[in-house]
Amino acid sequence: MKKRFAIALLLMLACSPAFCQTQRSWFRWGLEWGYGASAFKYWSNNYFDSKVGCRIWDEGHEFAFVPNAYAGLYAGVDVSKRLNLSLFSGTMSAYSDRQVIPLGLRATYAFRGQDSQGALALIGGGFCFHDFAFSSPGHYVQLGGGYRIKLGRLMDMDLLAHLRACDDHPPIWDNEDGAYVEASNIRKNLAAYASFELGVAISF
Repeated sequence: MKKRFAIALLLMLACSPAFCQTQRSWFRWGLEWGYGASAFKYWSNNYFDSKVGCRIWDEGHEFAFVPNAYAGLYAGVDVSKRLNLSLFSGTMSAYSDRQVIPLGLRATYAFRGQDSQGALALIGGGFCFHDFAFSSPGHYVQLGGGYRIKLGRLMDMDLLAHLRACDDHPPIWDNEDGAYVEASNIRKNLAAYASFELGVAISF
């Protein structure tokens, strides 16, 4: 199954218009995936507990190593020789058992030029959604850099490292009731995370 998937992917790439060009255009697209760890979590919850008939305020933070991963697609344009602006979306882990869908804009600065091998700097951010209903979005921002390796005239590989911060509105678990708090009883459910990630991107 994995071999068939790899063959199908290579055939798709071979049929890509990018491989029919003699030189790269101003348009750039690619795939990116990576792995890292969340190291910090902050939460602030305010909800009505119908069992005791009062509002509960729960706030705190913790430092913990929580593995996470991300993968997605990006597409954008080289607005100058060194600067690229692109849209990114896919899936990423915000924290343990919490997947979100990012939709954001990223700027990548190549110190030696977008078509040259060399160091990169990047900054990006946008929204993150829990599902495709696109309701109650959180936000994320990332800052980092990396190194671009030329794989050919029309293909590059970027080795990336970045810090990411995001907030979210996860459901609230009530330990006493052993169930999630009903949405109608929630006044505030905010969580924020900080993580470090390493990634690889292939662009065309």
